[in-house]
Amino acid sequence: MKALVTGGGGQLASDLQELLPDARVLSHAELDIADEAAVARAAEGVDVIFNCAAFHNVDVCETEPDSAWAVNVRAVRHMATLGPKLVHLSTNGSRRLGRV
Repeated sequence: MKALVTGGGGQLASDLQELLPDARVLSHAELDIADEAAVARAAEGVDVIFNCAAFHNVDVCETEPDSAWAVNVRAVRHMATLGPKLVHLSTNGSRRLGRV
């Protein structure tokens, strides 16, 4: 299985990289998921995309809703249309209540 993992450098992508050592793992610096053409090129020849990338700073999401929408909605919708299977992952938690 040829896999592409977005959000490289984050916790989820790092954990996936341990499980899938042959996967192509790209950080935001290497792949801006809001750039549809770049994502399409990166997805060529892969069987599955594990999307671990997200615009996750809640305060900035509230002040820059268009940017948050571009990454968290539009980019994910685009990945779903490319052909490879898409696994969209997310985490949430608090220091007080634990992580999910």
